Amino acid sequence: MDTSETRAPAEADEQVSALHSTYTTVNQYLYGNVGRGGVTGIAGAAAVPMGRATGPMRPEEITGLLERYAEPEAFADALAALRADHVVTLTGESGTGRRSGAVALLKKAMAGDGRVIVLSPDSTLDQLADRRFDAGNGYVVLDRVHDGSLNDAQADFAWRRVQERVHDSDAHLVVTTRPRLERRLPTAVSHVPWAAPATEQVLRLRLRLGGVAEETIAEAVKLIRVNCPVAKAAEVADGICAGGAPEEVWNDYDTGTYDTVRRWFHAPGRTMREVLQVTTVAFAAGNGIRACEELFALLDGHVGRQFARSAAGGTTNAVSVPVASGAAQKGNDLTGKHVNGAESALYDSRRAMLDIELLTLRQVPVGAVVREVVEFAAPSHRRWVFIVLCSLFGSEFWNGVQKWLSGVLSEPDAPCPPGTVSGDEFEVSLAAGLAMLATKDFEEVLGKYLMPWAQGQAGQRGQAMAVYVLW
Repeated sequence: MDTSETRAPAEADEQVSALHSTYTTVNQYLYGNVGRGGVTGIAGAAAVPMGRATGPMRPEEITGLLERYAEPEAFADALAALRADHVVTLTGESGTGRRSGAVALLKKAMAGDGRVIVLSPDSTLDQLADRRFDAGNGYVVLDRVHDGSLNDAQADFAWRRVQERVHDSDAHLVVTTRPRLERRLPTAVSHVPWAAPATEQVLRLRLRLGGVAEETIAEAVKLIRVNCPVAKAAEVADGICAGGAPEEVWNDYDTGTYDTVRRWFHAPGRTMREVLQVTTVAFAAGNGIRACEELFALLDGHVGRQFARSAAGGTTNAVSVPVASGAAQKGNDLTGKHVNGAESALYDSRRAMLDIELLTLRQVPVGAVVREVVEFAAPSHRRWVFIVLCSLFGSEFWNGVQKWLSGVLSEPDAPCPPGTVSGDEFEVSLAAGLAMLATKDFEEVLGKYLMPWAQGQAGQRGQAMAVYVLW
């Protein structure tokens, strides 16, 4: 009998038992209709199958990850550490290819045809040090959760136990995780900073593997866009391999890219009013137009008027001077200027928001009626808006945004109250927006939103929102 088959259920039981002994309170939040014959609840202590998220990776899955894999600069250092110590940790942001990198490292470090086995991200260091590792196999823990209860000395000791266990078992282990903010890195194992390979490198590799002529490859490389993500370069390569001309494929990619959003922010005469309207939708995409108008009015009070005063006083709060000066020029009180000696009508903020080319109205059927919600013209615009906002504005802007969002969650008279359609839509959209912001500035989201909200600074609704953002 294969002993690994008999161990698997026991190890699953141990993990489930550990989870049940750790979590004693569960808050369950439900959206949608749950009272129409459905059943919902929390399971007891019975073992549950781990599914495909953990366990041995299928050969075809590994092949799909590695058949066109481009090694980043840190690959050689990580491989040397893995071969020497049998354990290495890759620290990097999401989207940098840590998963593919971990598998590629294991396949190069392992001798023979050993299997690659995915372990739970909830595995503690003590659990890793106590588990059995089979000789010749490679193990990977993806996005491991830090043991926050361990101090630096305890973490070093625990990692040393893990390293000795894996080394003595003649196995290999790669752990991927996000960069740590609060403490120094443990020294018992190597922590290699991980970044995505160069966009040009990925594009060239995929085009050559696709049999594209060198002249076409050179043309495609010349057309690489500024700040083009590796994943998008891969999509462009696939389009060219399918027979598309490089210029046409890149032009198709331009819809919703970083350059499109950046050009909008830096357009001559861009006003702070427009910037704040786009910022509102970045956090509230999918809400109705009225809700967006009311949310914008609150954000304008926290940020817009302050920037207008700074611009009028000769100080600049953004990289783009037209943004600040435009705010002063058009004002932030939503009133127009004198036209032919008479005061113009109230500025049409609804029309102005919908005239912004980054935004659009989408019709959503709800039973027999149709609702209209505000969204970005291209879904990818939303992520790029957060990236450009982070590059343009500093603490003054983001402090205002934080006060605005916390106020919406905690003030009783704020728009989008809890328990309403607009409130539910706002909460889901806000969680998604903060998750996107975290990919650019994780420290901002952690320190200004997750930690304060989890501690109750925005009331019970803020605590629930901290859960949604993590989800």
